[in-house]
Amino acid sequence: MRSMLSLTALAVLLATALVSLAPLWAQESRGTLLGRVTDPSGAVLPNVAVEAVNNSTGVVVSAVTNNEGNYRIPYLLAGDYRVTFTIPGFQ
Repeated sequence: MRSMLSLTALAVLLATALVSLAPLWAQESRGTLLGRVTDPSGAVLPNVAVEAVNNSTGVVVSAVTNNEGNYRIPYLLAGDYRVTFTIPGFQ
């Protein structure tokens, strides 16, 4: 009976430890770049090409702004990036 009680206590202790460690399993090492492109008057700019270039690896990730001028570039690895914005018809 005593060993059964000990095993039950051990199982409860392990379950509690696993539940408390659960948030650690959900950690993500990548980030997301979010933004809104506007002109000097504050008007949003749709259809702007956005490129994020990792300065160390040269990997390029692209997005285009939506009708509200918002863009989202997910899953970027940690590092230094150069971000450029290109509007068709502008130099």
